Amino acid sequence: MRGTVSSVEVSNDAFEPAKEWVDVAFRESPVIDVGPNRRPYSAFNMCTSDRAILRDVFGPDFMTSMIGKTVEIEGETQGAFCRGLMSSIRVTLAHQVRLVKTTQFEAGSVPRFIPPPPPPVKPVTAEERAANEASAAAANKYLEDLKKKSEQQAACVKESEQFTNTHPGDTDLIRKEYYACLNAAMGVAAASAMVGTSTAFASTPAPATKAATSTPAPAAAPAAAPNSAAAQAKAKKDEQDRLAQAAKQRDEALKQAQKVTACMQQLQRDHPDGGRSDPAGFQKELLACAGVPKQ
Repeated sequence: MRGTVSSVEVSNDAFEPAKEWVDVAFRESPVIDVGPNRRPYSAFNMCTSDRAILRDVFGPDFMTSMIGKTVEIEGETQGAFCRGLMSSIRVTLAHQVRLVKTTQFEAGSVPRFIPPPPPPVKPVTAEERAANEASAAAANKYLEDLKKKSEQQAACVKESEQFTNTHPGDTDLIRKEYYACLNAAMGVAAASAMVGTSTAFASTPAPATKAATSTPAPAAAPAAAPNSAAAQAKAKKDEQDRLAQAAKQRDEALKQAQKVTACMQQLQRDHPDGGRSDPAGFQKELLACAGVPKQ
């Protein structure tokens, strides 16, 4: 690197990694920030922890004699020691720094870097194109089926909420009606796989009402009254627990359906061509939407 020296500073504080540090800044890289020690930092600079190096090259008054001189520095770039925010060169030997007449390098003095040519692009064969199109078509179909199932599940959840309002407390009937809706929409096997349990018992819709009978109960003995009250309280609590569990299952199913639908919509926006341009990325995001665990 070649540059014109603009400042030389010797510092000695707790923020720097050596007892004494000499930082040399250049006109070509002005100060752009300050460090934690409130010292000026450039994008690039030079430094050394041995002032004797600069004294041998530029004399005992190097701190002033270097100002305005054009120097050439050779060494490894680093950022852990010097005050160059982007890069620095730390000088540890005298031959790493020397005076030069200009900042321009002489022709042929610096090795020229010629980047290697890019690898040749392999043309896509007809078979590969057909395979990619088939994969994209299959992925699109899977996406459409998954979106349809999510919409069907969301519709059944909404229908189950309405059914719950007209049949409060009847957890078994509510669950059967919900499973019957799923079975009718997507089949018993698909519905069972979606909810994680068998829905076969609800392959036909549950009756909307129950026959009510009114048979007067015999009068209980006074001694059995406390036990009867406790049993009623327990039955009421069990019913509330079942109802809360059913509501929780419906809420989770609705959230999952909404999440899958939103994911599918985002996937379609990200891949308007149905994944034809990036089949692998499309397939990966599609499986993520479906909740398929990574292999």
